[in-house]
Amino acid sequence: MIGLLPAALFAQRQWNLEIELAKDHYVLHEPIWLDVTLTNVSSDTLRTNGLIQPNHRRFTIELTASPENPMKYTWWNFEIIPSPGELLLGPGEQDFGSFDLARLFQPQDVNSGYAVMEEFPFIPEGVYTVKVNYEDAVSNELTFNVVEPSGEEKEVLGLIEQASSVWSMKNSDPWVRILREAAEGFPNSVFAERCYYLSEVYSMEAREKRKQGPWTLRPVYRKMLEHYPNSGDAGDWIESLTFRMDKQAKRNFLDSLAQAHPNTRSGKFGRVKLEQMKKQKADK
Repeated sequence: MIGLLPAALFAQRQWNLEIELAKDHYVLHEPIWLDVTLTNVSSDTLRTNGLIQPNHRRFTIELTASPENPMKYTWWNFEIIPSPGELLLGPGEQDFGSFDLARLFQPQDVNSGYAVMEEFPFIPEGVYTVKVNYEDAVSNELTFNVVEPSGEEKEVLGLIEQASSVWSMKNSDPWVRILREAAEGFPNSVFAERCYYLSEVYSMEAREKRKQGPWTLRPVYRKMLEHYPNSGDAGDWIESLTFRMDKQAKRNFLDSLAQAHPNTRSGKFGRVKLEQMKKQKADK
C-alpha cells in the first residue's frame, strides 16, 4: 500500500528567486551588489510587498563565512507591519532589487586596516556564501571571495584615506577635491562611483543650495544615473526622481531609461517598474 503524501507537496509554489553577483572576487571596501529577481510562478495574481528592505520577515538575505559561520545583519532593520502588500504581480511577472552585502553585513567590531570613512563599508577578507529567502522560496547559492586590494584599487583607497584625514564639516572643500580626483583619475575603479557621489553631495554648489532653503538630492541622482547607470543604487535614485511625477511622465522616464541603458541595473529597474505600472493600470 502506498502511503499518502503530505498535502503541502501538492501545494502550488508561488515564488521563484534568482540571485546574481557580477563576479566572484571583491576587494575590501568594494560594494558587493547582489541582484535579486523575484518571479511569480503561480497561476494567480499575487499581492506582496516585493523586494524592499531585506530582513523584515518575508524577505531575508543569509550570508555565511567559511566554515559555516552566519554573518550578523547590521544594517537598518525596519519592523514592517504584516500586510498583503501594495505590489501586484501577475503570473510570470517580476520584481527586482540590488543590495550591497558589504553595507548590510558590515561588522561593528572589526577594523579592515584602512582608515576610510563610514561611507565605504566592508566585510572582512574571506570566502562567503549567500542565499535569499522570500516567503516560500529559497534562491540559488553563490560563493565569493573578499581579498586585499592591490594595484590601482590600493592607490584609490590611499586617496580615500587622505580624504578621511582632512574631513571637516566646516570646510569640506579639501575632502571633495581628493574624492573628485579619485573618481576622475581612476574612472574604472570599483570606488569611483561612491567617490563621485560624495564629492557631489558635499560640493560647494550643493552646500550653497542647502543654505538657500529646502534642498533635494534629485539633481545629484540625475548625474549619478547618467554617469553610473549600472549602480545597485539606481533603484533608489529612480524612486526619488519619479516620486512626484504624473503617471505619463513616469512611464516616459522609465521607458527612456530602459532604452538608453538596456544592459544595466537602471535599465532593468526601468523595465520592471514599467511592467508593474501596466499591471496596476490593467487591474483598475
